[in-house]
Amino acid sequence: MTLFEVRRLCKLWKKRLRVEDWTTTIGFGTPEQMDGNLGLTMYDPRNAVADILLAPEQADQTYLDGGMEHTIIHELLHLVMHGWIEYEKEDVLQERSVNVIADALYWAYRNRPRSKQ
Repeated sequence: MTLFEVRRLCKLWKKRLRVEDWTTTIGFGTPEQMDGNLGLTMYDPRNAVADILLAPEQADQTYLDGGMEHTIIHELLHLVMHGWIEYEKEDVLQERSVNVIADALYWAYRNRPRSKQ
């Protein structure tokens, strides 16, 4: 997946998740930055600014869970859920919850009937 495609998907999902008011940058991280993660989000909720990094190896592999698009949804959900989840410490249950919601959104969108154009 190219950076252009990643940015297009990010813009699409920002609209769907109603976080268009956030200023976001999205790009590929280095292996050192990613530290085994598929995605990372650093954000400042007071200024509604977020930087999202994606693991570039996802671009070349087919993931059953929706791959990079799923990861984009997951990372944007962190913005949506800010204030509802405590992010000061990493919590496996919180990440699992965000993943379940991202799965549901991804598959609901991908499996919806397409209208004729």
